[in-house]
Amino acid sequence: MVNIGRCLTTQAAIHCRKGACYRLARATSGGFQAIEEMAAGRLQSFAVAWDASPDNASRLAAVKSLIEECINKKQAQEGEAPDPEDEAVAAEMNALAKTLGEGTGAVSLKKLFGLARKRPRWRIFRGEI
Repeated sequence: MVNIGRCLTTQAAIHCRKGACYRLARATSGGFQAIEEMAAGRLQSFAVAWDASPDNASRLAAVKSLIEECINKKQAQEGEAPDPEDEAVAAEMNALAKTLGEGTGAVSLKKLFGLARKRPRWRIFRGEI
């Protein structure tokens, strides 16, 4: 544990296996970030999948794969009312997902990841996205 500035505390867990880092990040609901030397490799594989995508569905599959690896999604408790803010952001994301195949799709993709950060139940634990 390291104290930084005024009352800011940060903790780091380092493990030689990235899978262990991902499990720790997920188990702590993003309380830890998985930081690895090969993070750029994952982004490159995403870029390759994105560039090779012939249509919107393929691009969406590449995005969903990255999201599943980078975001912890907190499930609603049984009987809990849906969060109207989350539903609004989800609807906006779904509308954007339909435009990923237009042109380069870069503008829609950037907006999509920006909206992912606004989902109340989602926590990004891989900051490279």
